[in-house]
Parts: sequence; C-alpha cells; structure tokens
Amino acid sequence: MTNLQLGEALESYILKYRAQYSYSALILNTKPCLNHSPVTVGSIRSVIRHLYKSCSVSGWWKGTHAIRRTAASHIYNSGAGIKLTADILGHDSVDSSMHYVKVDLESLRILCREWPEKEAAK
Repeated sequence: MTNLQLGEALESYILKYRAQYSYSALILNTKPCLNHSPVTVGSIRSVIRHLYKSCSVSGWWKGTHAIRRTAASHIYNSGAGIKLTADILGHDSVDSSMHYVKVDLESLRILCREWPEKEAAK
C-alpha cells in the first residue's frame, strides 16, 4: 500500500464510516456486535505488536510509541515546526515533544553547505 492509498483509505474511513457515529474517539470498532464503540488502547497495542511480530521486527523499542516517535519526526522534519508537532501529539509542553522528535541531520548538512556568510567572506 502506498502513502497515497493509505491517505485515501483514512480519508474514506473518517468521512464515510466514522462520521456516522457520535463517539469522540477517532478509531471505532467496525463490528456491529461491539456497537461500533471506540477501540481501546489495549486493542491498538495488540494490533501493533502483532504487526511487528508478523514482520519479524524486534528490539526493545518496538511498540506504539515507536510509531508515535516516527510520526512526530516526520511532522517536524517536514517543516511543521515544534509547536504544531506538539499540538498534533496532544502535548501541552513543547519540551515534551522534543523527546519524540529526531532531527533530520542530512537536511541540516545540506543547509549548512550553502551558508551565505561563507560566500560573502571570500
């Protein structure tokens, strides 16, 4: 599944399925026997752990927060800024979000190669 397909699937879920129910939670059970109630944190963790196992991913860091850290890094490194990243993560403090973000060092290296004062000094 490509990023575009994933985005389209999420859009369809939110606009067509999710919009039918009045729960404040984003992710709902799709089985009528569960009354389309919100998915629990435990259920999400179980699904993530199963996916890691089925893909042979191992390590002390695996879990739902690994995905959260990756998402935070992508949001921040796309140019959104730390405040918006904190807002999306639901953090009251920007400092909390800094623990989730890994800065894209290669992008920083490219930026530093083109430093304007370096050219002006010649």
